[in-house]
Amino acid sequence: RLVAESRIRRQLAEVQQVIAATQAKLRDMLGSIGASCDAWKYALLREQATLHSLNLLSFDIKRAVFVAEGWLPTAELEKVRTALSLAARKAGRGSSTIVNVLETSATHPTFLPTSDFTSGFQGLVNTYGTPRYGEVNPGCFAIVLFPFLFGIMFGDLGHGLLLLLLAGYLIRNEAAMKKQQLDDIMSMVFGGRYVLLLNAICAMYVGLIYNECFSVPLGLFDSVYTLQGVQGTDMEVQWNGGVYPFGVDPAWQRAGNKMTFFNSYKMKVSIVFGVAQMTLGLCCSLVNHIYYKDRRSIWFGFVPEICFFLSIFGYLVFMIFAKWATDWVGEAKRPPSLLNTLIAMFMSPGSYKEEDRIFAGQEHVQLLLLLIAFISVPLLLLPKPILAYLDMKKKAAQPLPRSELDAVAEGSPAAGPSGEAEGEEQEGDGLADVVVHQVIHTIEFVLGSISNTASYLRLWALSLAHSQLSELFWDKVMVAQAFGSKLPAPLHAAVVFFAFAVWFILNLGVLMVMENLSSFLHALRLQWVEFQNKFYHGDGVMYKPFAYAKLGAARDE
Repeated sequence: RLVAESRIRRQLAEVQQVIAATQAKLRDMLGSIGASCDAWKYALLREQATLHSLNLLSFDIKRAVFVAEGWLPTAELEKVRTALSLAARKAGRGSSTIVNVLETSATHPTFLPTSDFTSGFQGLVNTYGTPRYGEVNPGCFAIVLFPFLFGIMFGDLGHGLLLLLLAGYLIRNEAAMKKQQLDDIMSMVFGGRYVLLLNAICAMYVGLIYNECFSVPLGLFDSVYTLQGVQGTDMEVQWNGGVYPFGVDPAWQRAGNKMTFFNSYKMKVSIVFGVAQMTLGLCCSLVNHIYYKDRRSIWFGFVPEICFFLSIFGYLVFMIFAKWATDWVGEAKRPPSLLNTLIAMFMSPGSYKEEDRIFAGQEHVQLLLLLIAFISVPLLLLPKPILAYLDMKKKAAQPLPRSELDAVAEGSPAAGPSGEAEGEEQEGDGLADVVVHQVIHTIEFVLGSISNTASYLRLWALSLAHSQLSELFWDKVMVAQAFGSKLPAPLHAAVVFFAFAVWFILNLGVLMVMENLSSFLHALRLQWVEFQNKFYHGDGVMYKPFAYAKLGAARDE
């Protein structure tokens, strides 16, 4: 019995030693495999990508060579030729690869080189659609227009400074954060760090124009207005005849008609910038027509569109500046309502209903502009379908080519009566498409000109909401609770501290997050819908070159 137990214990010890040695061996093997696993995966991805690209090549039996066709930026052509020559030399081949430039009617892909600074703005455009090859790229304009539209809605020096600190932190730690695995939200914020930077700069600039820092007027310069009278009663305002050096005079922040003034000012500014941006969009459509050599779209697209748009809304902007430039008090005149003037321009052509005119002969100018607008509509609607119908008739009257005549003589069914009928049916469908497209485009442009211009009033609405929320938080928390506290000094300091904490949290949560996101989305809508739909198709194909470097990014994802 003792001998049996001893033998069994010895065998168990040997088995445990074997198991321990096996486990250690497995740990070492798995550790070495794990250390090389990423490299193996990357090598397999490279091999798979290489073989997939080689499968796309075609073999020329006569010349016994492989033929590859692909897209390449013109600026990179010489680099590719040099790289292929070096590769052939390293492989020990006597002949180098032949590279020829081919002419093709296939759709060209769009290649948009970007940097860290421009990639965020181009990403906003690409989310809407990839630019068609050769058309104007809205990403260039988005670098300037998008942040400025955001700044109009988010204009405040203090809030812009907080946004600038966030953008500065992301840019300063750019190299380190590129190596980190960021979540989806943080990745989007980091990708748009330069968008945030320009948004912050424009918000600070417009905040200086509004003369607001957390809704508190700055008073950088002496006001041109002085108050005379007893504090707490109706005081008389005296103007010294000067002009405030920059932005809005801080005296307007204490005026009784403050809301009336800022509403009128911001509403008119919104219309001015909206009409200017949409006019730029129409001019970009002219550049597209010139590039594609589409003369019909120039004369029967751009010309009637720009005439219709400027004869109404361009005239409205002119009246805004003319009204601002007129000293109505000094001339003892009553300023006219621009909205009523514009409505009467359509409802009562040739007559002027307001008490005083902005300029002499205004009703005659309005009648002429109204006539131009009405003539522009049929010029936009009719010529293209008529020219398409004439092209169809001209093509039908031309004699058939010799090859098609021979086919008809031989009784080919493809070129017989049924084939001719099929061709006529296709031409008829093409004419119908032109008619339907032009009718829809005309209605969309005429109605869209009105709705798009009204849509820019969101600049006024968001700017007003931002200013009023900021003023509400300051007045109700800091002024009423912190500065208005009558408690003794130690308790008063505690009240100021807690009131400041509440005010700061409200500014971060409501204005810096919710209002910031709202202004961003509204500026993006104006960029996409009101601006880009004037010229941008967005139906292009993005150029995706073959590169081993992208395999590493795909592996990380």
